[in-house]
Amino acid sequence: MNLGQLGQTLAANKPALLGVAAAGVVGLGLYHRKQGGGVAAPPSAAPAGYAFSSGGQTAPMTGGGLATGGGVYDSSASDVASWLAPQLEALRQQQAPVPVPAPPAWAPGFYRNAAGKGIYQVDAKGNRDLLSSQEWGLMGQGQSPVPIARDSSFWTETKKVG
Repeated sequence: MNLGQLGQTLAANKPALLGVAAAGVVGLGLYHRKQGGGVAAPPSAAPAGYAFSSGGQTAPMTGGGLATGGGVYDSSASDVASWLAPQLEALRQQQAPVPVPAPPAWAPGFYRNAAGKGIYQVDAKGNRDLLSSQEWGLMGQGQSPVPIARDSSFWTETKKVG
């Protein structure tokens, strides 16, 4: 993969990469806090039933919200997680599988306009290419193109290229 392709890949997946990076930052913060690296206020500094968060604001303590280290509840990780949840859900929905288009109705091969002289080649993806007489001379040896009427679905169900 060259640098141009890498840049295009990063640009195409920017929302997903930012979501993963944000989740990584939150996870690293939680891991750091669990290892005892977090700053916690002493339990007596907050009113009864309340604890300080890392920003110095008080938040009511709920069941199961006590930290194992000093008995102080820190809501900053919870705040970040609840802020990220809707954005991560939106990213997940954007990354939903793309529906696979139906195979082309016209088999790959050579076709000609029944009323004119144009000879067309249809590839496996349903692309229709008008061949020059030189191209037909090189590619169509031993083959006869299928005649197609002007009002046929061939003209709307195949994609014109070239």
